Amino acid sequence: KTVLARRFCMDVINKLEGKRKIEFVHINCRNHPSSSQVIQQIIQSLDSGHPDRGFSTGELIQSIRRNLKMYSRHLILVLDEVDILIRRDSSDLIYKLLRIDEGKDESGTLSLVLVSQDLTIFSLFEKAIKSRLGESNILRLPSYNAEDLVAITKQRYAASCKPNSIDEPILEKIGKYSEDSGGDARLAIELLEAAIARAEKDGRSSLMLEDVRPSENKKAS
Repeated sequence: KTVLARRFCMDVINKLEGKRKIEFVHINCRNHPSSSQVIQQIIQSLDSGHPDRGFSTGELIQSIRRNLKMYSRHLILVLDEVDILIRRDSSDLIYKLLRIDEGKDESGTLSLVLVSQDLTIFSLFEKAIKSRLGESNILRLPSYNAEDLVAITKQRYAASCKPNSIDEPILEKIGKYSEDSGGDARLAIELLEAAIARAEKDGRSSLMLEDVRPSENKKAS
């Protein structure tokens, strides 16, 4: 989901090159779980010299809009794992961001992309937010299957390990367990990394099937 959101933003930037300035900001709400932290991350991405204290959320949002208008930019804001932000601080910030251009006659300055593993996230929004977001704009992605997860771990293995240091049955074990645990790619990668760490600790240049220990990686961090 994160990679797809980033790819989408890069495609938009490339498509509109020379026509419109697009600014892309990605914020992981697991790392920045409060509204004030999210706002500060947006501000710092647009203007690293902006004071980080002494402003209300409303004032900061208007600072964002002024910055975008001053430099004729359109912001695509990706809030990853947004369910964490909403469960902690409600959806008030989402509502304020969606209204950033309300009452203005010019073209919009902000587009919002919300990413979540929680399929019930849309139901947490109040009616006004649901109306602005539009349920038809929801893109539901199926979980990865074992074949997908094996392909993902192969890519990570090829980028970080010596050739022939990991046999196919090891990757298949990682893929099968990760599929049974919900199809989480992060879990597959963590299983691979943990197995590599065990082999390195033992001074081995290749992995054994026993290095993959699903019971110690029940859920991705």
